[in-house]
Amino acid sequence: MGYYDPSSWIDSADQLITDIEDTLRANKIASQTYSHRRKHVRPQDITHSFLPPNSFELEVLVRDSGATLFVREWVDKEGKISIDLIHESKHYRKGHFKHIRWHHNPNCRNIPPNHIHFPTLMYNNLTRQPTYAYPSDADNFIDVLRRFCNDTNINIDGITIPLLWG
Repeated sequence: MGYYDPSSWIDSADQLITDIEDTLRANKIASQTYSHRRKHVRPQDITHSFLPPNSFELEVLVRDSGATLFVREWVDKEGKISIDLIHESKHYRKGHFKHIRWHHNPNCRNIPPNHIHFPTLMYNNLTRQPTYAYPSDADNFIDVLRRFCNDTNINIDGITIPLLWG
């Protein structure tokens, strides 16, 4: 476990959001898991019970403050993997993996398709462009979860990770 400091990816006129980064540096533990199956599987399809889930959610407890965060990961029908770290309705991190498009940071640095978005004072809404991102080398559902949780200092050692699309 650790914390990935993305400050080297931003322009010198901008800065990270202190309370968000403090929360990400803090020790956190995943306490619950949820998984959801694809909605487009027909009920009459006998083999549907053997399909893995296509989304996964962790409830995460911040040990120092007692705050609850959520990690949500899903794969779409094209195989693109997305993952979010959310506190209340605010996105702290947002990852895209196996996407074909590169990301373009506001400071004109190009980031490959596997990347994690993070908020800054100037670009603090991760649900709208522009945002900053940094590259990540994970490429399957479980590796994405592990890398993402490692970068955000979330302990997932005690959870059971179901077999997922990947």
